[in-house]
Amino acid sequence: MALTSRWDSEFAPQATSPAQGTTSAREHFVFFLADNFAHTTLSCVTEPLALANILSGENLYSWTLASQNGKTAMAYSGIVVQVDQHLEALQKNDRLIVLAGDMRNDTFDTGLLSVLRRHKIHGGVIGAIGTGVIALAKAGVLGHQEVSVHWELLDGFCENFPDAKASKDLYISSGKMWSSAGGIATVDFVLNLIQKEHGEGFSLEIADRMIMSTIRECSSSQRSSVQAKYGTRNQHLVAALEVMKKTLDDPVS
Repeated sequence: MALTSRWDSEFAPQATSPAQGTTSAREHFVFFLADNFAHTTLSCVTEPLALANILSGENLYSWTLASQNGKTAMAYSGIVVQVDQHLEALQKNDRLIVLAGDMRNDTFDTGLLSVLRRHKIHGGVIGAIGTGVIALAKAGVLGHQEVSVHWELLDGFCENFPDAKASKDLYISSGKMWSSAGGIATVDFVLNLIQKEHGEGFSLEIADRMIMSTIRECSSSQRSSVQAKYGTRNQHLVAALEVMKKTLDDPVS
């Protein structure tokens, strides 16, 4: 006898993937996959949106994937993803999000930078995840907007773009300039967007489906605490380790 579950009964009727998207969707995303993007990030950004469609029974969100060649994109893991379009097909109301990942890669196609500038001029939403924030900075679209930057990238980003307002926040989703530090924080970023548009209860229901006990606030730390990392609760030792971590480039004598 076949085993069934609540998951099967609720999810089985959804035969068509919402990722295909239709013009009836309320909000449409275009995810630009840069060379050597982080495949984890792609999953983290699309899964909450897919669950939002499934749990609501409506086509709340749709999305398409874009790349430089309009055919495929390769993640730094070596996985090749088939995409839907070139960026030329971008519409004014699309939410354009740049996905990148490899910390060693800070080069972006001039065509992408031009599209980012044009989309901002037309009033469209622009965003970036992980090292995609470098593309926003190079395109000159940041202005006075604060952006979330991965902790490993932060010092170099501030040095190369001194006028940019870099933040240690996990994500920022205010106005029409969105950003996420990347990694698993991308899930928190998307759930926060869903919460703003469809309520806290609905976003928490999606979080439950993803086995997330909480949706982290944007101000949550990007890195694990000293206590957790070194397995100690000795406050004197923790304080000493914090000082050492903050002064690695200029050690305290």
